[in-house]
Amino acid sequence: MLDANMLGAAFAQNGADMSAVMANEPNECYIYNADASFETKLNYKRSEVLENTHWYSEWKEGMQVFSHEIRHPKVHPETGEIVSKERIELIQEGIESLNPGEYISDGVIIEVPRPEGLYEYVWNETTLSWEEGKTEEEIAQIQHEAHVRYYNAELEFASKATAELKCGIITEEDFVPVAEYMRSIDPYAPAVVGEGPTVRTTMKFSLPGTPQSRSTGNDTPTRPSIFDRYK
Repeated sequence: MLDANMLGAAFAQNGADMSAVMANEPNECYIYNADASFETKLNYKRSEVLENTHWYSEWKEGMQVFSHEIRHPKVHPETGEIVSKERIELIQEGIESLNPGEYISDGVIIEVPRPEGLYEYVWNETTLSWEEGKTEEEIAQIQHEAHVRYYNAELEFASKATAELKCGIITEEDFVPVAEYMRSIDPYAPAVVGEGPTVRTTMKFSLPGTPQSRSTGNDTPTRPSIFDRYK
């Protein structure tokens, strides 16, 4: 247990100014019993109590004093110092719970990262893996709504780009991938090509009269260039 002599020796060894250290201490301290149970809180500095344990009439051998409250205290098996329990101990005692994506193996908390491409993340505690939480019908609805948003934005974007092209405000080199533009305003936009919400497409607007290409990585059909409307 730390006492006044040990505290003073530590200050002397480190060349610390005792009065300066005491000035920075909070005007409160917490006393714990030898078994790590909480005893009481006093409105005195920790160093003052350690130097004058007789101030507290219930002082017993083995008590320890701290300038802060210790949450879920325990006695460290090696040092004998009162410390906070580790999270895995709190989980094993039922005080805290594992988060989704976590499990315990050989006394260690393992965290499984979320995979890409899921619309709703659900943790399966039996298989210890992430699963899709949306049904096929829900995913189809999400993709349909994203397709509508994507198409409407494509019309607006292409119309503006065509007008600026005709006026000489921009050139073909100024065009940006539609998917990149849509990704900035709609996280589900790339889902219309069937590769999940985290995948980006490489679709670009083409000039009037030139073919349009879209790289989807699957057999998703493509529409004619939106610029064909403005020929």
